[in-house]
Amino acid sequence: MKQGNGVFLLPPDAKQVREVALLGSSGNLDNLAVSARAAGIEIQDTFEIADPFPSARRLLAVAKRFPIWFVADDFPWIRTFWRAAGDLAEPLLAAANVVQKIDNIERRRDPAIAAIVGGYEVAAGSVPKPELARDLENLLRLFSFARHPLSETDSCLDTLSALAPYFAGIAFAHLANGQLPRGWWLYEASKRRELRDGKKPFSQPLWAGEPPSGESILVWRNAGPGDEIVYAQVFNDVIAAGAKLFIEVDERLVSLFRRSFPEMTVVRRETPPSRRLQQSDIRFQATFASPCRYFRRSLEDFSPQAPYLIPDPERVSHWKQWLSETFGQQPVIGISWRSGSIANKRFNHDLLAWKELLQRRDFAFVSVQYGDCREELDALRAATGISIPEPPDLDLFNDFENLAALLSAFDATVSIDNVTSNLAGAVGATVIQLTKRFGHLTLGQERSLWYPAMSFVFPDERQHDECISEVITKLESELIMSPGTEKHR
Repeated sequence: MKQGNGVFLLPPDAKQVREVALLGSSGNLDNLAVSARAAGIEIQDTFEIADPFPSARRLLAVAKRFPIWFVADDFPWIRTFWRAAGDLAEPLLAAANVVQKIDNIERRRDPAIAAIVGGYEVAAGSVPKPELARDLENLLRLFSFARHPLSETDSCLDTLSALAPYFAGIAFAHLANGQLPRGWWLYEASKRRELRDGKKPFSQPLWAGEPPSGESILVWRNAGPGDEIVYAQVFNDVIAAGAKLFIEVDERLVSLFRRSFPEMTVVRRETPPSRRLQQSDIRFQATFASPCRYFRRSLEDFSPQAPYLIPDPERVSHWKQWLSETFGQQPVIGISWRSGSIANKRFNHDLLAWKELLQRRDFAFVSVQYGDCREELDALRAATGISIPEPPDLDLFNDFENLAALLSAFDATVSIDNVTSNLAGAVGATVIQLTKRFGHLTLGQERSLWYPAMSFVFPDERQHDECISEVITKLESELIMSPGTEKHR
């Protein structure tokens, strides 16, 4: 039903509704009233979101007689209203029905909803955890028209279809807030909808947490190699529970995964998928992150952790020898400041901004930045006189075997959140990762729960010079204050 600048998609029970009350901002109230009347629905009362807020008791009295409708992009106002309503918030929630205002009826995507979801990801760092948890629960209940807390089931996902394009963002907000079961449920849902060339990648039924003992489960890639490295942390637990795993990965990781998980069948990703992965002896399929839903349901499930990717010992020896011949007894730090991921590009750093770190004489530095970074290294040398070498004859983008060995041989790695820092973490190397505090992989912690020797620095919380000073302090603590850690000696 078209009104104003958008389309109103009325609640699913609108055909059975004869009378409603409306709640919202003035512009939305006017347009919503036109839509309701056009559908033959009589408006019994209106409540404008303004300062002061409408009386919660009066609204509740009306809600006992009529459904309450409001538009999705008024949700931030209504969230504040609920917080002020105290004990009346729960019965008000049970009476509310969200009405979607959609700019493109075919795509069914509302920019206002996207902004709300993005706001929650940011809000994970500024809103107290109980309040954010309540906000997220209310958002999901409103869009599913649920009168009770939601269950993490497929049938519940069906009722949330209007939010399907935003499942990943809402999942990240839950994970950042420490709400792991709900977060993994929504994240898995966001990935299960991914297709390859418009088709489901495999024919097996999706694994839904059935007891894994004696079962064969195909785990297929649904993101870049960085995510494959992170979520592989759970595989040993699944194997220990008795499952036989078939893993589809980026071809750059195949040999590394085969060495690290000899009990698994590791197959490179290709199009069309390998015939081996289509065979009937594999009972279930799952995305890479799916095992987290059953094996990482609390922060305690992450501890204690050990390195789980095993670099080639001969390659490690080769790189240790190169480091020793090149730098002598100095601790050597690998550095990476950019990401090739579209999602992470906004967190890229300017190498010149790391000058305070790179001019330290008690450390040596090696660039492990993949892609063409010669111009940046030349600019650094021209501006500061600092020359950062690159490892000889190593394709940092394609040769993950040698990269893993080199990262293992370094004394530490300083990097943003990219495939390099995750690979360093998985082989057990000391890593200082510059990342956002309330990301879905930091889980609101100061140190990584995924990797045994990774700590975080959060550039979004401080001036850049303070951020680099913290990196230096952490390096001094990890290396200088811990004699004997120079692994390349």
